[in-house]
Amino acid sequence: MATLDLDELLAGTVVGSAAAIEPLIRELAADSATRISFRGDLRLVVDGPGPGDVPHLLDVAFPEPPQVEDAARALKLAAGLLREQGASDQVALGWGAELARDLRAQASEVGMRPRAVLQPLRLALTGMTSGPGLDLLLAAIGPEEALRRVHQMRFAIERDRGGIEAGRG
Repeated sequence: MATLDLDELLAGTVVGSAAAIEPLIRELAADSATRISFRGDLRLVVDGPGPGDVPHLLDVAFPEPPQVEDAARALKLAAGLLREQGASDQVALGWGAELARDLRAQASEVGMRPRAVLQPLRLALTGMTSGPGLDLLLAAIGPEEALRRVHQMRFAIERDRGGIEAGRG
């Protein structure tokens, strides 16, 4: 898979061969054994998890109430940073890496492990707990779509977890 050219990788998908997402596509292809697994992972990145998928994803990834509360806190931090990024007139090259770095710093400031902040963000963005680098994911989908997916996950936490307050904003 990793040796195919970009057009061959994307044949039959709705994804254009934009240079901005080529590093992400290459990383997905390198981790995919088959075209089917590649397309499945690519669909998750491009489309994100559907609203109906989110409650199940939360149950699997964060089965205990304290984990859900931590995920809600993490997503609130991510939403704040994504909102700031989306409000800027121009998204700078490398903004995804900067956002991940800022999230790690904020996690330390509030006494959370960086992984406890980044994993819920990855789950909200793709429905997966592992995969390509967050910087590549964020660059591929952009701050507005990333914020939409984070809000979708936060709403599911508030609705489906007995009113756990994820905070507004």
